[in-house]
Amino acid sequence: MKASPRHSLCIAALALGVLPLASVHAHEAGDWLFKAGVTHIQPKSDNGTVANGTVKLDVGSSTRPSFSITYMATRNIGVELLGALPFKHDIEAKGVGRIGSTKHLPPTLSLQWHFLPDATVQPYVGVGLNYTTFFSTESVLGDLDLEDSWGVAA
Repeated sequence: MKASPRHSLCIAALALGVLPLASVHAHEAGDWLFKAGVTHIQPKSDNGTVANGTVKLDVGSSTRPSFSITYMATRNIGVELLGALPFKHDIEAKGVGRIGSTKHLPPTLSLQWHFLPDATVQPYVGVGLNYTTFFSTESVLGDLDLEDSWGVAA
C-alpha cells in the first residue's frame, strides 16, 4: 500500500526567545538569533488512499518543541534554519480506525524580512524551502510507503 501525505507547516506558536524580553536589542548585520518555541503540524486533508484507492487515509496533527537559528545578513534580512524534535502522527483509515503511525522531521530554510528591527517586539515575514523526511513508519496492514517531500514554507 502506498500513501503520500504532504504536510503544511503551520505558524510556530508561543515562540520564546532564549534571552528575556528585557534584553531584546536591535538586529545588526552579522548577528545570530537563537529561538525556541512550539510548532504545530496539521496535515492537509488529501492524505492518500489504501486498498487500491477505496479507503481514504487521515493523518493526525502533532505539536512539538522547535528551535531556530537565524543569521542576520543585514539589519532587515535574515536567513533562518528551523528544526524540531521528531513529530509523530497516527494514520487512520476512514471507517477502519488506526492502521499505523509515522515520525517525521521538517527542516526548513527561510529568507526573512525583519521590518521593525529596533522595536521591542520584532515581527518578521519569511519564505523558504521545507524538506520533510519520514521514518519509523509502522502499519498493521503491511508495508506503508510514505514519500519524503519538498515544499514552500511561508
